[in-house]
Amino acid sequence: MKAIAVKPGVPNTVHLAELPAPRVSDVPNGRGVLVRVLRVGVDGTDKEINAAEYGAAPDGHHFLVIGHEGFGRVEAVGTTSPRCGPATTSSPPCGGRARASTTSSAPVT
Repeated sequence: MKAIAVKPGVPNTVHLAELPAPRVSDVPNGRGVLVRVLRVGVDGTDKEINAAEYGAAPDGHHFLVIGHEGFGRVEAVGTTSPRCGPATTSSPPCGGRARASTTSSAPVT
């Protein structure tokens, strides 16, 4: 899958990154929600991160995925994710808080 990313601390490094496809099981305890992103917003926060004003890559990674405002369609849910089901549309996903990750699109925690 593709994601918009930057190299934190280095100005003007926005680029398209290739990431592994996420799985519901990427989130522990059956709480994962797999969301196909239909729209994503890049806002002032992302502009400031791209300008190297702040932001840090997750441990073990050299880039940070940006674009935290999104709208998508739920494709699969974990065993303990009762808030929504497949085909639900939501922003943020299922009323939860999306956690940005370099290994998953937007698991809900």
